[in-house]
Amino acid sequence: MGLFDIFKKKTEIENPNDKKLEIYADKINFKLLFKEKPILNSSEILKEVKKYYNVVDNLTDDENVKIYAFPDLKIELADAVIPAQCLMTLLDKNIELPENAFQQNWHWNEANETAKNCNYQLLVTDFMSIPLAYKDRTELIMSFLLAVTKSTNPDAIYSESGQKIIKPADLIKNWDCDEKQFLYGLSNVRLYNIGDSEKKEVLMDTVGLNYIGLPDFQIVFSNYDVNQIANFLTTYSYYIYENGDVIKSGNTIDGLKPNSMWKIDRQLSAIDGQSVVLNVRTE
Repeated sequence: MGLFDIFKKKTEIENPNDKKLEIYADKINFKLLFKEKPILNSSEILKEVKKYYNVVDNLTDDENVKIYAFPDLKIELADAVIPAQCLMTLLDKNIELPENAFQQNWHWNEANETAKNCNYQLLVTDFMSIPLAYKDRTELIMSFLLAVTKSTNPDAIYSESGQKIIKPADLIKNWDCDEKQFLYGLSNVRLYNIGDSEKKEVLMDTVGLNYIGLPDFQIVFSNYDVNQIANFLTTYSYYIYENGDVIKSGNTIDGLKPNSMWKIDRQLSAIDGQSVVLNVRTE
């Protein structure tokens, strides 16, 4: 069992066949990528963090590892109550990103080239914060990420949960605004061709919601515009985020055509076979 495994938070859901699909919220990792070695200025980082949270404790004096505690966000364990914490650490110079980090970056044309030109990486993670309510947790890790981003000026940001590379300016723009895009850094919409399909079908899904204990979405289609479906999935991702895990197997949701209702099946992802998704049936 890894260090973080004891904090994994499980959501159990029953499907119509009485089988249980379990969602385990997991630690959220971002890697800030730099062409030049970043300078970690503790006072500057703390200044930025306090723009989002008034009460923050810096728990370490290490030059390359910093842990911040947030006493107003409490986590109840079996034998103790501890503050939520976020961690940042400067990693080895050799940057290794998974292959899927470079496959679905539709939002930023220069993402892959920028990331491959970087030489240093800074890990940002919500250390010991998984048991928080998912909205509190999302606000915490994203605010902390924004504070570190502003104080270190990375060239790119890799989102492990979203399997994508983010332009730092876009992350800031979508967070520091009147209507925060809570899922912009955490989630992504992916597109896959189904090679053996005579109907020229494609599969589109979301990734990232499982990390905060919510189901992702999945849909196979052929007669719809991909941008329409992408917007559809994004809209329902935010619906789930705002309302919780309320869409069950057998429920129907509004489709894209007038008076159409699309049925939902709760199942495992067709892509990785592990993530829990709400599969949308268009017929």
